Amino acid sequence: MDCHQAQEAILEMFDRAPPEDAAAHLATCPACAAFLARHSALDRELAGLLEPPELSRGFRAALRNRIRREPSRLKPEWLPDAVHLASCAVATVLCAILLPVAAAPVLGVGAVVTGATYVLVLLTRIGIEN
Repeated sequence: MDCHQAQEAILEMFDRAPPEDAAAHLATCPACAAFLARHSALDRELAGLLEPPELSRGFRAALRNRIRREPSRLKPEWLPDAVHLASCAVATVLCAILLPVAAAPVLGVGAVVTGATYVLVLLTRIGIEN
């Protein structure tokens, strides 16, 4: 791990634990250890300056009740995959029925096209999330 990667890991570790290779790098790199010390001091200073707001006694209970009452607007993660596979299956079956070709080759090509488009959808989703 180089200094740039270690410093990125230091900045991220305020949200979660640093990776083991960052800890090993910090043990051998005085510049990154100083970077950690500066950012830790800054984090402590900011935490001391910011006071959490006072919440009423019933705030948490009211918030939980409101969350329970609100309908979930999120769609299940698997829904796009199910729609994709179902639409490909319907298109493949229709082609097998309507095309003047034997059904076996149509079903085989349909399965291959379904798999290829699913991989493209998956790669697109991964690219969007990163």
